[in-house]
Amino acid sequence: LRPSPVMVWLPGHAGRFLEKTAGERLHALFRLVMFGGFRRDEVIGLAWAEVDLDAGFATVRATGGGEGPKSEAGKRTVPVPDRALPALRAWRKAQAAERMSWGPAWVNTGLVFTREDGTAVPGQWVSRRFETLAFRAGLPPVRFHDLRHGTASLLKASGADSRYIAAILGHASAAFTDKTYGALFPDVQRAVSNLAA
Repeated sequence: LRPSPVMVWLPGHAGRFLEKTAGERLHALFRLVMFGGFRRDEVIGLAWAEVDLDAGFATVRATGGGEGPKSEAGKRTVPVPDRALPALRAWRKAQAAERMSWGPAWVNTGLVFTREDGTAVPGQWVSRRFETLAFRAGLPPVRFHDLRHGTASLLKASGADSRYIAAILGHASAAFTDKTYGALFPDVQRAVSNLAA
């Protein structure tokens, strides 16, 4: 059961999920969303041309549905956290191997996250896969979108300014960020400080 419309995992939950999904096809996607705060449609629409792994940045310009982001604030360049970079580099190599294996039958979408044949990964499948893996890991029930909420909460708990968090998430204002996540911040801050004690 979900007692709240916005729920987040604590760091221990996130770590357990990443540990349990280390060999999973979507592992790099989960890491990028968990630490970078991307929306599902943003991450499935992300093109390699918009990712600079050396500089550690990704630019959000399109979504998996083919449209642009939800608002002008949604068009943004996001730092790719160090916790996601190695997984993305490994995924790029795995995807290149699939491309070679499929040869001319491989569909060159240019997308970061694809199926084995190069076609786009369906958003609903990503969400269902996440929920299945979380259940198998024995973790509290959260939606895929809640990984984004977790990013915001952990950034706030670490002392990040709301304006910075709003820019990372693509919110139009810091006030919206505080309104959306305000109730979560004290609980997450308390949990994080308890872990550090």
